[in-house]
Amino acid sequence: MDFTKPIYISTQSGGYLDINSIGSSDVTTSLGPRSGYKVMATSLGASNAVGYVDKRAVDDGIDVGDAYLTGRQVDIQCAVFGSTLADFHSRMQDLSDSMRINPRYYDSSYGFRDLKFSQATIDTSTYTTGSADLRMVVRPIGVPNVIYNQAASIEQSVSTSASRGFSATMNLSFMAREPYRFRQTQRQISISVSSVSGSVATTSLPNVGTAPSKPVIEIIHPSTNTAGVTITSITFTVDSKTVKLNNLVFDAKDTNNETRWFVDFDLHAVYRGVRTTSGGTYAQTLRLDVVDLTFFQFGVIVAKDDGSSVLSTTWGGPSKPDTIVAKYSEAYY
Repeated sequence: MDFTKPIYISTQSGGYLDINSIGSSDVTTSLGPRSGYKVMATSLGASNAVGYVDKRAVDDGIDVGDAYLTGRQVDIQCAVFGSTLADFHSRMQDLSDSMRINPRYYDSSYGFRDLKFSQATIDTSTYTTGSADLRMVVRPIGVPNVIYNQAASIEQSVSTSASRGFSATMNLSFMAREPYRFRQTQRQISISVSSVSGSVATTSLPNVGTAPSKPVIEIIHPSTNTAGVTITSITFTVDSKTVKLNNLVFDAKDTNNETRWFVDFDLHAVYRGVRTTSGGTYAQTLRLDVVDLTFFQFGVIVAKDDGSSVLSTTWGGPSKPDTIVAKYSEAYY
């Protein structure tokens, strides 16, 4: 983490709280009482491998199979500053409130939410500013322990006549659902199927991360208002894995109403989304009945060190999609 830039934790209502709002120099210079937050230290815990390991019955050593990484613990030491006693306690309360394990806003993700930060890098070909904006998907382990004592009242200025400020330290602990640090901005690759003369499209899926990525593929049809159609079949192949969908029904489209299909390569699921207001969200319904069980393997976009990935899309029947969009987050360990 870059401690000279903002660090955001998600609040219980879906907003963000900058827990690094005070600049590094402001902590030591004589500017009077401070008001805000300063991250003093952080720890990205280890992620241990889990998988099949068994002792050999008739030989030395072990038999092994696939192994995968667990989540990881993230600990942040945050100093809380208040210019007045009321300001100090209000900021302590705001930070404590943000550490609720499972507020209603995050019910669908079981309390997991974004922790956003920046990291300096020499990879200026990818990050032209020399700083990578990253995020982790985390959930508080619990409400932090808070200690109030007389030491919280501290002198914040060289001037002896300056008002006294207040400060205390809170230790924040999170569990990351996955051991990755994701780029904050998703990569989106659009395939204009309507401009393809045949029934097959091949598209490169770049990945600058060191971890594999799992896309969500959005199937859009059509781009203009029209009557409803059914796409007989559509097949996606990536990393030598193939998933095939049959009979995708698209309702008639107008200004407000539209149907889209979503293929989630992370959850191994297919959803039919329906929008009833212009610019609104798509209410999604799980539809595994459209999956052809003969081809039910979801591939991944391999890490940059493992090669390159190409998405091959094939469709059949009289109707074909208008546009296909692959969305995914590149990630680092």
